[in-house]
Amino acid sequence: MRNVVKSEKYGSVLYEESFWTGKRKIYINGELFEKDTKKIYIGKIDDKITAINICGNFFTGVKLEINSDIIQVTPSTLWYEYVLFILSFLIVLVWGNSFALCRIIPVVGGAIGGFIAGLGAFLSLFAMKSVKKPLYKVLIGIGSLIAIFGICALIGLAIVSAI
Repeated sequence: MRNVVKSEKYGSVLYEESFWTGKRKIYINGELFEKDTKKIYIGKIDDKITAINICGNFFTGVKLEINSDIIQVTPSTLWYEYVLFILSFLIVLVWGNSFALCRIIPVVGGAIGGFIAGLGAFLSLFAMKSVKKPLYKVLIGIGSLIAIFGICALIGLAIVSAI
């Protein structure tokens, strides 16, 4: 993930974070800041040594704290992203544990359904955070919800037909 933010006080702020390794790089006006500790980076701004404290993560939103100034580099997760994330998991949880609903469409629940729903919900949230337009976020969330339910229903049907 690579985000560039324009700050009135500090100029161009470039924030890079690797999804796989979590390694971060911070550039302010082209100047690379070196890692001091896990969340503190040190470099020069206007020939003064400055420390940057990183707050948050990909899902909660990353903020940089520079000399008591806060710069939002990645947006926070929005309320509807959380709702779609929870619904993806909740629908399988409720449906898989309801005898009346499983008579209509059998859905695998328990550990298998929970694992599939949890993994799908996490991937859905990651995909929603990766796009910018709200319509695409909602479409990804609804599509993931349908896919998760469909996968759990197919496994449920396979289990019922095997019995």
